Amino acid sequence: MKNKTFEPPKKQYYLGRVRHGTPHFYPWNYVPSFIEIAWTRNCDIKRFKQYSRAWKKVKFKLFDIVWYLAIGSPVHISNISLGWKDKYGSPRLEWVPQFHIYFFLWQFSIFWCSQDGNDDKYYEMLLWYEKYCDSDLKKAEDTWGWIDYKTKLSTWNKEYINYDK
Repeated sequence: MKNKTFEPPKKQYYLGRVRHGTPHFYPWNYVPSFIEIAWTRNCDIKRFKQYSRAWKKVKFKLFDIVWYLAIGSPVHISNISLGWKDKYGSPRLEWVPQFHIYFFLWQFSIFWCSQDGNDDKYYEMLLWYEKYCDSDLKKAEDTWGWIDYKTKLSTWNKEYINYDK
């Protein structure tokens, strides 16, 4: 989301072994090696879902053991937009915008995060401004429904706003 009213998010980088999902499990067709084999004694459906995005997946039972075979690509590029949902009439952040490059067991990632590390509040304020208040800053500030229970004041953070626009 590009918005000149709010301060731009900062980029955070990660380079290392595959650690970050996109946002759940591996991306489509990505398998860290071309072929992966997994097994379990009882039918562990969560483990099979990890392999469910591969190009070809096979599940079979042999000697009372359930085997999974996944075939895919060890190189993948993913660009993930802001993830959010509407809950009780207000936005809730699911995940920040992110970009990933997977290369076998290695990953390079960029995450767009808030300046102060409070991603939930930053993106929920941005969504409230854009989606719920038709990009009207005054209306967004006046209708922001979250309050601090100790001080009974609005939690609207004016530090996120770029008044020099």
